[in-house]
Amino acid sequence: MHTRINSRLIAILLLLVGSPIAVGQYGGPMGQYGGPMSGPMRPGMSPQAMMAGAPLGSAMAQPFPGSPFNPAMGQPMMLPSAGPIGSGISPIPVFAPPGQGIRPVAAALACNSAQPGCIAGCDSAGCGCQGSCYKWSIFGDLLYLRARNAEVAFAVETNNAVAPPAVPIPVQPIGIVDPDYEPAFRFGVTHNLDNFNSVTVQYTMFESDTFNRINLVTSGFQIQSLLTHPATAQAAQGGVYADARQDISYDLIEADYRKLIRSNCNRTTHFLVGVRYANMEQQLLSNLPIAGNETVDTDIDFYGIGLRMGLEHTTNLSRGFSAFGKLHGSLLVGEWRADYDQGSNFDASVVDTAWRAGRITPVVDLEVGLGWTSKCGFWHANAGYVYSGWYNALNTNDWIDAVRRNNYTDLGSNITFDGITVRLETRF
Repeated sequence: MHTRINSRLIAILLLLVGSPIAVGQYGGPMGQYGGPMSGPMRPGMSPQAMMAGAPLGSAMAQPFPGSPFNPAMGQPMMLPSAGPIGSGISPIPVFAPPGQGIRPVAAALACNSAQPGCIAGCDSAGCGCQGSCYKWSIFGDLLYLRARNAEVAFAVETNNAVAPPAVPIPVQPIGIVDPDYEPAFRFGVTHNLDNFNSVTVQYTMFESDTFNRINLVTSGFQIQSLLTHPATAQAAQGGVYADARQDISYDLIEADYRKLIRSNCNRTTHFLVGVRYANMEQQLLSNLPIAGNETVDTDIDFYGIGLRMGLEHTTNLSRGFSAFGKLHGSLLVGEWRADYDQGSNFDASVVDTAWRAGRITPVVDLEVGLGWTSKCGFWHANAGYVYSGWYNALNTNDWIDAVRRNNYTDLGSNITFDGITVRLETRF
């Protein structure tokens, strides 16, 4: 009996003496090594709870009030279970080393450099890869665009065909060729040099084809061309119908260098600089049957190359969805060329003139929309609105008007394209 009582007294004395030593080793409520422990013990940390077999993980993983460390312990305690052997998923720490926050369970499943497709050094602190977690990407865009400020009025039904400066009276809607929405495409390849730098090469092609015809409605009236030169005999003549076809197309080849300038769990911002080559072509052919067939044929071409710069920003939303915005600007140094030909069955070259000018043509490109990215970013898709404005350019209507007035001073205009874009991208 005395031996059992003495054993219990010795155990209690050791427990009382050992508690300050343990607190001094691991830090008390004030968070200083060796500091005294005051106030009530954290639940689950009392000697009675320990002797009763209470779990330590839930209590030890919580910080002591006032402690600068989260949690209070110095080394992480691992759960006994880990992922399957060879899965690359390590045991998940219940608490982190001093000075670090607890890493969420989802972080253990996030993209890291041990998984296929992630380049070295792209591990993150629980929010997916920082920078680019892949070496290559291939993308294709389907564009649905409409050219604006490109319409041409080619003919109108009047009560009497008269030559300028006399003004005929229109009696029916004007015949216009105005481009509608047309499909286009863009595709390219991106190579990531590292987590923050990449190069992209892409090609874009757009083609638009518009046709319109007007027929005489009222007997005794005439359809008069709005494109023929006013000093020619055909300007005072009319027919029973008129038609016109307009084609607008462009090709773009771009090579860009991108740098990640801002990145966190919610958003990324890239700066890009590169080179753009552009070719735009506008063609118009109008027919008016007057004692044969009177035609007006115009052709405008542009070839240019220049610097391209811009910013691209993405904000992550939830469940892989994101919102993006892109703003690019180009300064294309090139040459605009324009031809005007008016002829007939009897004279193939009634009017034949041409114009050329070297210019710097600024181009502004804007894209905004929503995107979706698969887990670890191996697949990406987005859709949105796209706008492209070509400034200090030349359109067909202004070119014809300059020829008819014989005034080529300050010849120039703007052409814009807008519509929707849908992208599918694979990354590896």
